[in-house]
Amino acid sequence: MSNNPFSSPIPPFQSTPQGYSGSPGMAPKPIALSPLEIVWPLIEARKWLKFLGWINLILGGFYCLTIVGIIFGWLPIWIGLLLKGAGDKLENAMLSQDSAAAHFACRDLRTVFTIAGVLTIISLIFAALYFLVIMAFFFFAAMASRSI
Repeated sequence: MSNNPFSSPIPPFQSTPQGYSGSPGMAPKPIALSPLEIVWPLIEARKWLKFLGWINLILGGFYCLTIVGIIFGWLPIWIGLLLKGAGDKLENAMLSQDSAAAHFACRDLRTVFTIAGVLTIISLIFAALYFLVIMAFFFFAAMASRSI
């Protein structure tokens, strides 16, 4: 600590990334981190995971109020349950220092990201098909207007 009364209490910027040691010009040496230290950013975000889980559960419930909404409403409910469960497991991991609970929370998050990825691919396919149908409609409309 410096004797300077105007110095910042925050440590200066480190040139090596957190989790690595070594000189800036040399290859970094990994520091052994515990499983809970690895998932600590997720543990800090557990309240947001729970919040997003509740929002998805509520939206999924609203979707299921209609007959057509039941077709799609189960997805937000499933995602909401996974997010809320991951938040609960991360809280349990923090309180009990249980790395297995953190592992199961990460598995829940992996499932959420897999669902989001599959839905994104399906959405892109439908968007491309929609674009092709619109282009074909305008092409045939232009051809029909020339023949009239």
